[in-house]
Amino acid sequence: MFMPLYRRDWAVEIAMRFFGTFYSWGGDDPSAFDCSGLSGEVYTSVGIFPRGVDMTAAGQYAWLKKNGAKCGELTEMALHTITPGSLVFFSKTGDPANIHHVEIVLNNSLSVGASGGGSSTTTKEIAIQQNAFVKVRPIYGRGFKMWFADPFES
Repeated sequence: MFMPLYRRDWAVEIAMRFFGTFYSWGGDDPSAFDCSGLSGEVYTSVGIFPRGVDMTAAGQYAWLKKNGAKCGELTEMALHTITPGSLVFFSKTGDPANIHHVEIVLNNSLSVGASGGGSSTTTKEIAIQQNAFVKVRPIYGRGFKMWFADPFES
């Protein structure tokens, strides 16, 4: 069901092409993305997500876990084992059922994602004020419990 490993390189390349794109709540196309809109666009493009998947961050994690992707809790100690092209999911509550954010892993310390905004981020002007863009950030040390999913490995 999952795609060959070389597709992981495509996923990272596609995600980085959107670097600097404005964040917009509910954005799911190249004009503006929210976090799950970006990951949904990327992983649909490489043939991972079919039509009909719940494209929220929590929905993507649940679908990947249900469909055999390698998934688990991501701790600081486990960062050295994470593979580029995996997804990292964040939860404010510490419960994977309450995942609120997703980013795409670049290496064992950095990820790319649409971040900095929220439900009030609906225009480019607001995104600029909030520094809300597709950007690269450190994975660890952001105060959230994290999980990973590697859609290229089961």
